[in-house]
Amino acid sequence: MTTHSEDNLSISSRTLVSGSEKSEEESKRENKTIKGSNKKKTIQYRTKNFLNLMLMSLAWLALFAGMRATQAIFTKLNGDLGFYCLSLLFLAYALAQLFVAPVVKFIGPRVSMLIGALCYSLFVLAQLKLVKWLIYTVSALAGVGGALLWTGQVTYYVKITTPSNRGTFGGIFTMFFLAGALVGNLISSVLFNLTKIKTETLFIILSCVSLLSLVLLSFLSKESKTKDQKKEKIEAKNILNSEKETENEQSTEDQKYETSGKKSNEGKESDTSGINIFGAFKILGTRKGILMIPMMLLLGLAISIVFGLLPPMLPLKVIPLVMLAFGSCNTLGCYITGKLITKFGIFPIGIISFVISLGGTLFAFWADPNRIWIFYASFALLGLGDAGINTMYYPMIPILWKDQIEEGIAITMFLLSLSAAVSFFYMNYLSLFPNMLILAILQFLAILFIIIMHTKVCKLNPTNDTQKGTEEEKEKLIK
Repeated sequence: MTTHSEDNLSISSRTLVSGSEKSEEESKRENKTIKGSNKKKTIQYRTKNFLNLMLMSLAWLALFAGMRATQAIFTKLNGDLGFYCLSLLFLAYALAQLFVAPVVKFIGPRVSMLIGALCYSLFVLAQLKLVKWLIYTVSALAGVGGALLWTGQVTYYVKITTPSNRGTFGGIFTMFFLAGALVGNLISSVLFNLTKIKTETLFIILSCVSLLSLVLLSFLSKESKTKDQKKEKIEAKNILNSEKETENEQSTEDQKYETSGKKSNEGKESDTSGINIFGAFKILGTRKGILMIPMMLLLGLAISIVFGLLPPMLPLKVIPLVMLAFGSCNTLGCYITGKLITKFGIFPIGIISFVISLGGTLFAFWADPNRIWIFYASFALLGLGDAGINTMYYPMIPILWKDQIEEGIAITMFLLSLSAAVSFFYMNYLSLFPNMLILAILQFLAILFIIIMHTKVCKLNPTNDTQKGTEEEKEKLIK
């Protein structure tokens, strides 16, 4: 590039004029090429990779229909054992999440998802007969399996999608995943309220639904470079190379592009081979890491409140109905807050989400089995608040730790899981008031720390950050 610009300085004025005319013509042709390529970038729904996405999404719906419905009534049926088992599950997940990436790379994402789905299904199946050692074993397996499941899912998802369709396909997958909890609790609600079904029969049905995910995942094809990715490479070459370039120049550019592509793929493989654990924990010592602690502890505690503390206070037939309220508001809230964050930014929508969650906590202070409407109100507000907080989390990570995204996700998810594990363990020893008071304190601290982060540390504005990142990627591609 530099040599070419120096040679142009010695060209005559006539040649410069013709060159400028030529460059104008070439720029017009390049603009046509870009416009043509943009027209072609429509989401293709009749492709092999879209079929893989739908198989994976349906598998998640089936798997979490059984898992979420089981978790909703787990502590109600098992008492202290239920709290201890869920604590063990989240503890195993927290520890496994830090070490599971090399395993997924070795066995592959499809096998990882199959093993994880099998562990979850065994957890549901083990509820048929209450054997103490078996429940503990499958709980630990479900924790490790969950780490394999989600790490494999993310790896496979990235390989079957492209930047142009990743947002749309991600929305489809999330919709099916959240619908799983609704379907599972709907099955429980219908069977409990319209029939005189036994819990053993319910778990047989939920086990069959969960095991269906294994059948769906087994049909996934081997992940490979997609046709859409190849098309995008061709389009990038068309943009970078003018129509007047010689064949030798084109082959040189192709070799450079392939070399850079191999290097980038090697970099991605090294990134997924493992996480810098020491670097991840070092993040906690920074201002950003400290300010994120209340938020992640809050999310973990909220899981134990919704699936551990409050359900045992309700009649068994009512629990699925209340969980339907939570799941519906959670699903709807994810969609709404996602749109609002895109338009208004993380900070205002995040604060509103924390306030809504705090409202659900205040209702729970006066939770009474004789006033079921309080549970519906509390679960609905907690579902909306949880949706907003979880939705704001994902765009926050690249803003806070742009060069350490993997480490940022690892340590924050570790805090969330560890918080859930600890709270499931101690929660049964405390009454309703102190448990909800801890949750309220964390909500206030999270609000305060997010305000400090936004005003003193860094602006939580994903729109501008995303645009800057996109421009930088374009500049790199052109160079």
